[in-house]
Amino acid sequence: MYGNEWFHSKFIQKDGCEVMNEDWDFLILLDACRYDSFEEENSISGDLQFRYSLGGTSWEFMRNNFIDKRLHDTVYVSSNPHSAKLDGRDIFHSHILLDEREDQKVVSPSKVTEMSMEIASEFPNKRLIVHYMPPHYPYLGDMGDKLIKKYIPEDYQSDLSLAWTMDHLRTRLSPISVEECMDAYRENLRIALDAVADLLDNIDGKAIVSSDHGELFGERVWPLPQKMFGHRSEIHHPHLRKVPWLVVDSQSRRRITTDEPISSQTNMTNVETRLESLGYK
Repeated sequence: MYGNEWFHSKFIQKDGCEVMNEDWDFLILLDACRYDSFEEENSISGDLQFRYSLGGTSWEFMRNNFIDKRLHDTVYVSSNPHSAKLDGRDIFHSHILLDEREDQKVVSPSKVTEMSMEIASEFPNKRLIVHYMPPHYPYLGDMGDKLIKKYIPEDYQSDLSLAWTMDHLRTRLSPISVEECMDAYRENLRIALDAVADLLDNIDGKAIVSSDHGELFGERVWPLPQKMFGHRSEIHHPHLRKVPWLVVDSQSRRRITTDEPISSQTNMTNVETRLESLGYK
Protein backbone atom coordinates (compact mmCIF):
# COMPACT_ATOMS: atom_id res chain seq x y z
CA MET A 1 0.00 0.00 0.00
CA TYR A 2 2.72 2.42 0.93
CA GLY A 3 4.48 1.93 -2.41
CA ASN A 4 1.33 2.80 -4.36
CA GLU A 5 0.67 5.89 -2.24
CA TRP A 6 4.28 7.03 -2.69
CA PHE A 7 3.98 6.66 -6.47
CA HIS A 8 0.71 8.59 -6.37
CA SER A 9 2.32 11.35 -4.29
CA LYS A 10 5.05 11.87 -6.90
CA PHE A 11 2.36 12.12 -9.59
CA ILE A 12 0.54 14.79 -7.58
CA GLN A 13 3.70 16.81 -7.08
CA LYS A 14 4.36 16.77 -10.82
CA ASP A 15 0.84 17.46 -12.07
CA GLY A 16 -0.72 19.68 -9.40
CA CYS A 17 -3.25 22.22 -10.66
CA GLU A 18 -2.30 25.90 -10.86
CA VAL A 19 -5.80 27.27 -10.41
CA MET A 20 -5.09 30.73 -11.79
CA ASN A 21 -4.13 29.24 -15.16
CA GLU A 22 -7.52 27.55 -15.55
CA ASP A 23 -10.53 29.01 -17.40
CA TRP A 24 -13.19 30.40 -15.04
CA ASP A 25 -15.00 33.57 -14.01
CA PHE A 26 -15.77 32.29 -10.50
CA LEU A 27 -13.57 29.89 -8.56
CA ILE A 28 -15.55 28.61 -5.57
CA LEU A 29 -13.44 26.87 -2.92
CA LEU A 30 -14.89 24.56 -0.27
CA ASP A 31 -12.23 24.24 2.42
CA ALA A 32 -10.90 20.74 3.17
CA CYS A 33 -13.28 19.05 0.72
CA ARG A 34 -12.47 15.48 -0.30
CA TYR A 35 -13.28 14.46 -3.85
CA ASP A 36 -15.10 11.27 -2.83
CA SER A 37 -17.31 13.09 -0.32
CA PHE A 38 -18.14 15.80 -2.85
CA GLU A 39 -19.03 13.17 -5.46
CA GLU A 40 -21.44 11.53 -2.99
CA GLU A 41 -23.12 14.69 -1.69
CA ASN A 42 -23.18 17.12 -4.62
CA SER A 43 -26.43 17.80 -6.47
CA ILE A 44 -25.29 20.91 -8.40
CA SER A 45 -25.45 20.31 -12.14
CA GLY A 46 -22.17 20.43 -14.01
CA ASP A 47 -19.26 18.41 -15.37
CA LEU A 48 -17.54 16.81 -12.36
CA GLN A 49 -13.82 16.31 -12.85
CA PHE A 50 -10.95 16.33 -10.38
CA ARG A 51 -7.63 18.05 -9.96
CA TYR A 52 -4.63 17.55 -7.68
CA SER A 53 -4.11 20.46 -5.33
CA LEU A 54 -0.78 22.20 -4.87
CA GLY A 55 -1.34 22.20 -1.12
CA GLY A 56 -2.21 19.93 1.79
CA THR A 57 -3.30 22.90 3.90
CA SER A 58 -4.95 26.23 3.12
CA TRP A 59 -1.78 28.27 3.48
CA GLU A 60 0.26 25.82 1.39
CA PHE A 61 -2.43 26.08 -1.32
CA MET A 62 -2.42 29.90 -1.17
CA ARG A 63 1.35 30.13 -1.12
CA ASN A 64 1.81 27.83 -4.11
CA ASN A 65 -0.98 29.40 -6.20
CA PHE A 66 -0.83 33.12 -5.34
CA ILE A 67 2.49 34.28 -3.87
CA ASP A 68 4.72 36.35 -6.19
CA LYS A 69 1.95 36.70 -8.79
CA ARG A 70 0.15 39.80 -10.03
CA LEU A 71 -3.51 38.80 -10.27
CA HIS A 72 -4.94 42.26 -10.79
CA ASP A 73 -7.91 40.88 -12.73
CA THR A 74 -9.09 38.94 -9.66
CA VAL A 75 -10.94 39.69 -6.43
CA TYR A 76 -10.45 37.19 -3.61
CA VAL A 77 -13.43 36.91 -1.24
CA SER A 78 -12.31 34.75 1.66
CA SER A 79 -13.72 33.48 4.92
CA ASN A 80 -10.43 31.66 5.64
CA PRO A 81 -8.27 33.69 8.04
CA HIS A 82 -5.07 32.26 6.52
CA SER A 83 -5.63 34.61 3.58
CA ALA A 84 -4.71 37.55 5.84
CA LYS A 85 -1.10 36.48 5.25
CA LEU A 86 -1.51 37.54 1.61
CA ASP A 87 -2.10 41.20 2.47
CA GLY A 88 0.57 43.72 1.55
CA ARG A 89 1.92 41.58 -1.30
CA ASP A 90 0.18 43.37 -4.21
CA ILE A 91 -1.36 40.12 -5.49
CA PHE A 92 -5.06 40.72 -6.19
CA HIS A 93 -7.07 43.67 -7.45
CA SER A 94 -8.80 43.38 -4.08
CA HIS A 95 -8.70 40.92 -1.21
CA ILE A 96 -11.79 40.89 1.03
CA LEU A 97 -11.49 38.81 4.19
CA LEU A 98 -14.97 38.34 5.59
CA ASP A 99 -15.34 38.62 9.32
CA GLU A 100 -17.93 37.32 11.76
CA ARG A 101 -18.87 38.15 15.32
CA GLU A 102 -16.05 37.02 17.59
CA ASP A 103 -18.25 34.50 19.40
CA GLN A 104 -19.08 32.72 16.13
CA LYS A 105 -15.43 31.88 15.24
CA VAL A 106 -16.39 30.93 11.65
CA VAL A 107 -18.19 32.83 8.90
CA SER A 108 -21.45 31.10 7.97
CA PRO A 109 -21.78 29.84 4.38
CA SER A 110 -24.97 31.86 3.93
CA LYS A 111 -23.11 35.05 4.82
CA VAL A 112 -20.32 34.19 2.37
CA THR A 113 -22.94 33.77 -0.36
CA GLU A 114 -24.71 37.01 0.54
CA MET A 115 -21.51 39.05 0.57
CA SER A 116 -20.16 37.40 -2.57
CA MET A 117 -23.26 38.34 -4.56
CA GLU A 118 -22.79 41.97 -3.53
CA ILE A 119 -19.08 41.89 -4.37
CA ALA A 120 -19.77 40.26 -7.76
CA SER A 121 -22.02 43.22 -8.57
CA GLU A 122 -19.45 45.69 -7.30
CA PHE A 123 -16.70 44.19 -9.48
CA PRO A 124 -18.48 43.12 -12.71
CA ASN A 125 -15.24 42.95 -14.72
CA LYS A 126 -13.16 40.83 -12.37
CA ARG A 127 -12.67 37.15 -11.79
CA LEU A 128 -13.85 36.19 -8.31
CA ILE A 129 -12.44 33.58 -5.94
CA VAL A 130 -15.01 32.76 -3.25
CA HIS A 131 -13.61 30.75 -0.34
CA TYR A 132 -16.06 29.03 2.05
CA MET A 133 -14.81 27.38 5.25
CA PRO A 134 -17.05 24.25 5.44
CA PRO A 135 -16.73 21.32 5.23
CA HIS A 136 -13.69 22.20 7.38
CA TYR A 137 -14.57 21.94 11.08
CA PRO A 138 -16.07 23.26 13.31
CA TYR A 139 -19.12 21.35 12.12
CA LEU A 140 -22.17 23.59 11.91
CA GLY A 141 -24.98 21.02 11.64
CA ASP A 142 -27.03 18.96 14.06
CA MET A 143 -24.55 16.06 13.96
CA GLY A 144 -21.70 18.31 15.00
CA ASP A 145 -23.78 19.64 17.89
CA LYS A 146 -24.59 16.09 18.97
CA LEU A 147 -20.92 15.10 18.95
CA ILE A 148 -20.00 18.08 21.12
CA LYS A 149 -22.77 17.31 23.61
CA LYS A 150 -21.92 13.60 23.61
CA TYR A 151 -18.14 13.76 23.98
CA ILE A 152 -17.07 17.21 25.18
CA PRO A 153 -17.26 18.09 28.91
CA GLU A 154 -20.05 20.60 29.52
CA ASP A 155 -17.64 23.27 30.76
CA TYR A 156 -15.91 23.28 27.34
CA GLN A 157 -18.87 22.87 25.00
CA SER A 158 -19.04 26.58 24.17
CA ASP A 159 -15.37 26.59 23.10
CA LEU A 160 -15.42 25.17 19.57
CA SER A 161 -11.67 25.58 19.16
CA LEU A 162 -10.95 23.31 22.15
CA ALA A 163 -13.71 20.89 21.20
CA TRP A 164 -12.55 20.28 17.65
CA THR A 165 -8.82 20.56 18.24
CA MET A 166 -9.03 17.85 20.91
CA ASP A 167 -11.61 15.58 19.39
CA HIS A 168 -11.43 15.96 15.63
CA LEU A 169 -7.75 16.42 14.87
CA ARG A 170 -6.97 13.74 17.46
CA THR A 171 -9.77 11.34 16.72
CA ARG A 172 -7.46 8.38 17.20
CA LEU A 173 -6.97 9.46 20.83
CA SER A 174 -10.65 10.16 21.54
CA PRO A 175 -13.82 8.06 21.83
CA ILE A 176 -15.34 9.65 18.71
CA SER A 177 -15.50 7.13 15.89
CA VAL A 178 -14.32 7.87 12.37
CA GLU A 179 -17.86 7.14 11.15
CA GLU A 180 -19.35 9.78 13.47
CA CYS A 181 -16.82 12.38 12.36
CA MET A 182 -17.39 11.63 8.70
CA ASP A 183 -21.17 11.90 9.14
CA ALA A 184 -20.73 15.36 10.68
CA TYR A 185 -18.23 16.29 7.95
CA ARG A 186 -20.62 15.27 5.17
CA GLU A 187 -23.45 17.22 6.80
CA ASN A 188 -21.16 20.26 6.93
CA LEU A 189 -20.46 19.75 3.24
CA ARG A 190 -24.17 19.69 2.44
CA ILE A 191 -24.63 22.97 4.31
CA ALA A 192 -21.87 24.53 2.20
CA LEU A 193 -23.25 23.11 -1.04
CA ASP A 194 -26.67 24.64 -0.33
CA ALA A 195 -25.00 28.05 0.02
CA VAL A 196 -22.98 27.51 -3.16
CA ALA A 197 -26.14 26.57 -5.07
CA ASP A 198 -27.71 29.86 -3.96
CA LEU A 199 -24.65 31.75 -5.17
CA LEU A 200 -24.67 30.04 -8.55
CA ASP A 201 -28.34 30.92 -9.01
CA ASN A 202 -27.48 34.60 -8.66
CA ILE A 203 -24.32 35.06 -10.74
CA ASP A 204 -23.52 34.93 -14.44
CA GLY A 205 -20.29 33.46 -15.71
CA LYS A 206 -18.40 30.19 -15.87
CA ALA A 207 -17.89 28.78 -12.37
CA ILE A 208 -15.64 26.10 -10.96
CA VAL A 209 -16.49 24.50 -7.61
CA SER A 210 -13.35 23.03 -6.08
CA SER A 211 -11.28 22.92 -2.88
CA ASP A 212 -7.92 24.03 -1.54
CA HIS A 213 -7.18 20.55 -0.15
CA GLY A 214 -8.86 17.41 1.15
CA GLU A 215 -9.12 15.77 4.55
CA LEU A 216 -7.87 12.55 6.12
CA PHE A 217 -9.95 10.29 8.33
CA GLY A 218 -7.54 7.64 9.53
CA GLU A 219 -5.73 6.84 6.29
CA ARG A 220 -2.12 5.73 6.61
CA VAL A 221 0.42 8.11 5.09
CA TRP A 222 3.79 6.88 3.86
CA PRO A 223 6.34 6.69 5.45
CA LEU A 224 4.58 7.26 8.81
CA PRO A 225 3.28 4.06 10.44
CA GLN A 226 0.28 5.67 12.18
CA LYS A 227 -3.06 6.74 10.83
CA MET A 228 -3.54 10.45 10.13
CA PHE A 229 -6.51 12.73 10.69
CA GLY A 230 -7.22 16.22 9.45
CA HIS A 231 -4.69 17.76 7.04
CA ARG A 232 -1.05 18.75 7.01
CA SER A 233 1.34 20.49 4.65
CA GLU A 234 3.88 18.48 2.65
CA ILE A 235 1.66 15.37 2.80
CA HIS A 236 0.65 13.95 -0.58
CA HIS A 237 -1.93 11.31 0.19
CA PRO A 238 -4.57 11.13 -2.59
CA HIS A 239 -7.45 11.96 -0.21
CA LEU A 240 -5.58 15.10 0.81
CA ARG A 241 -4.57 16.30 -2.66
CA LYS A 242 -7.34 14.99 -4.96
CA VAL A 243 -10.04 17.67 -5.01
CA PRO A 244 -13.31 18.15 -6.91
CA TRP A 245 -13.39 20.28 -10.04
CA LEU A 246 -17.04 20.84 -10.93
CA VAL A 247 -17.38 22.89 -14.13
CA VAL A 248 -20.61 24.92 -14.23
CA ASP A 249 -20.89 26.56 -17.63
CA SER A 250 -22.87 29.71 -18.35
CA GLN A 251 -24.38 31.22 -21.47
CA SER A 252 -22.68 34.51 -20.62
CA ARG A 253 -19.10 35.24 -19.59
CA ARG A 254 -17.62 38.14 -17.68
CA ARG A 255 -15.62 40.72 -19.62
CA ILE A 256 -12.47 40.62 -17.48
CA THR A 257 -10.18 43.63 -17.17
CA THR A 258 -6.95 44.21 -15.28
CA ASP A 259 -6.72 47.28 -13.06
CA GLU A 260 -4.45 48.59 -10.35
CA PRO A 261 -5.06 47.05 -6.91
CA ILE A 262 -7.28 48.77 -4.38
CA SER A 263 -6.86 48.54 -0.64
CA SER A 264 -7.76 45.21 0.90
CA GLN A 265 -10.67 44.92 3.32
CA THR A 266 -9.25 42.82 6.12
CA ASN A 267 -10.19 42.95 9.78
CA MET A 268 -7.09 41.66 11.54
CA THR A 269 -8.50 41.94 15.07
CA ASN A 270 -10.18 38.54 14.94
CA VAL A 271 -7.77 36.58 12.73
CA GLU A 272 -5.81 34.89 15.51
CA THR A 273 -9.01 33.87 17.32
CA ARG A 274 -10.44 32.40 14.16
CA LEU A 275 -7.25 30.49 13.34
CA GLU A 276 -7.35 29.04 16.84
CA SER A 277 -10.97 27.96 16.40
CA LEU A 278 -9.93 26.05 13.28
CA GLY A 279 -7.25 24.13 15.17
CA TYR A 280 -4.15 25.99 13.92
CA LYS A 281 -2.91 27.39 17.22
